[in-house]
Amino acid sequence: MDEILLFGICISISIIICIIYKYSPNPNHNPNQHMIEPYDVKVQPSSINKCGQLCTGIVGCYGYAHNNLNTCYLSQKHILGQALETTYANEYKDTDYRCNKIRALQGLNDSHVPEALKENAFYTCSDSELGKYHLELLTDKIYQKVGEYDDIDKIDVPLYKVIDFDWSKNKYIQLS
Repeated sequence: MDEILLFGICISISIIICIIYKYSPNPNHNPNQHMIEPYDVKVQPSSINKCGQLCTGIVGCYGYAHNNLNTCYLSQKHILGQALETTYANEYKDTDYRCNKIRALQGLNDSHVPEALKENAFYTCSDSELGKYHLELLTDKIYQKVGEYDDIDKIDVPLYKVIDFDWSKNKYIQLS
């Protein structure tokens, strides 16, 4: 009986701590700051496919976004609407086309693992923040919309080049 009571007290304390943590004010929070996406690198001019090809070929790129001004944004984090301070955060629009990788490569060594290389080329994409998501396969050699997650295993992804990328130095890329 004492063990059950102690267990109940521990659970109650854990719930209270979670509630306090969730609702306590963050001293670094700016109430005038909107929820923004992690846009780390800007690429111009760029098509949607070129934007995705760049992200697929760069280690540490988790997702990309593209707007109607032919501007591409590469991200070191999934684009989920989290409040982050990044170089181009003020350019975020909820109508931007966005794609997130199923699994991003963490280092060049990952590119030697066939399954990691394959998953790095698959994205969940949407035409806006609240749009319907779909699957895409995108490399410098192939672009394909994919029906279901189960279909991923049936698709052969051709080898593609992957480069390491210095995210701290490359904030703007001008394409010709």
